[in-house]
Amino acid sequence: MLQMILTLLLISGGYFELLAQTVIWQENFNSYQDGTTIGANHNVVNPAADWNTGDCTACIDTADWWEIRSGRLEARDVNQLVYVQTEQIDISSFTNVQFNLEIIETGDHEGPYFGLDSCPDQEKEDYVNVLYRIDGGPWELVRNYLKWCGLYDSCSSHTLYGDDGVNSGDCRDHDDDWQAAMINVSGLTGGTLEIRIEMINSATDEFIRLDNLNVEGSIILPVTLKTFNVTATGNLVQLYWQTVSETNNDYFIIERSKNPGLNFWEALQHVTGAGFSSNIINYYYDDLFPHTGISYYRLRQVDLDGNHHYSPIVSVNVPATDNSYPYPNPTSDYINIPNKNRLIDFSGITLYDKTAKELCVPISQDQFAIRLDLKNLPNGSYILKLEDIRHRVLVSR
Repeated sequence: MLQMILTLLLISGGYFELLAQTVIWQENFNSYQDGTTIGANHNVVNPAADWNTGDCTACIDTADWWEIRSGRLEARDVNQLVYVQTEQIDISSFTNVQFNLEIIETGDHEGPYFGLDSCPDQEKEDYVNVLYRIDGGPWELVRNYLKWCGLYDSCSSHTLYGDDGVNSGDCRDHDDDWQAAMINVSGLTGGTLEIRIEMINSATDEFIRLDNLNVEGSIILPVTLKTFNVTATGNLVQLYWQTVSETNNDYFIIERSKNPGLNFWEALQHVTGAGFSSNIINYYYDDLFPHTGISYYRLRQVDLDGNHHYSPIVSVNVPATDNSYPYPNPTSDYINIPNKNRLIDFSGITLYDKTAKELCVPISQDQFAIRLDLKNLPNGSYILKLEDIRHRVLVSR
């Protein structure tokens, strides 16, 4: 038996459902004119504004503002509590729901008084609160998000505080502020989600800005895979995957990349899915023109309604061709199979065209190689099987 096969088993055994992280609701504030204080109905979750403001909006005067400015929701010199709150967002079809938002500040925001739980002048404390609630229940506060203010009980009452509390001598000590924080809360489940952001900052040179509020969740895809194998054999790559159930599955697209970090993928082949099935189904595909070295493969699964989702990414290493492989390749007339010690028998050699039809060509042998005469074949790609190993052969003139 000729030993030339290189196999890498990527995913095998067990069952796993394809999961996709999907954007459920988002707001980047880019579509509004400056001065806007209430959102439009872009997300189409409810027939109402996506978000609105509340609490002491009457406290805002001409010197202060709480409105969209340059694509962000901006608070300037907001001395009384004002909040922005989202509509009820439907998360009932998703698992592991998470939301994230960016909170940016400029100016020296004040924090707790040294040794005490609050500044002597209470309204001079600056902070941001991020709260959420599930199914209309009690509000949950995201507490002390940056974990830098543990000396003070008041830190646990807010999400972000002005000063870090390390070198505080008074409320305006110019300690480090958070500058830019990406708040992320994950692992949520339920029927509806609401998010509220509260702010106070107390000077005309202090700004707090909100941006990029996103809600995402995992959704179970309509395909359950049992096996996904990628094998480099000779100078081709074989893909095999097995589904144990399919719902609403239109087709797969096999994709390949040399560097998935660049997010550049080649679409290799369209493979029709079963649509609806509760039986085991096997799928096969041969990449006849693989890249040399390490390549990455994935399946893009497309639903009947056009939505698409991706499998995990898997990799395989295709070694560079050397003198143990059939040569020359491509060829115009003959191809030689190294056989110095006559370990290969003619019966172990089979040639196929692209339709898998077995071909008969003249064959001869000397003490070093077996030779196949291909000069009567039309230009094209063929598969040469040597024992259990298959090679792509290109005939070109």
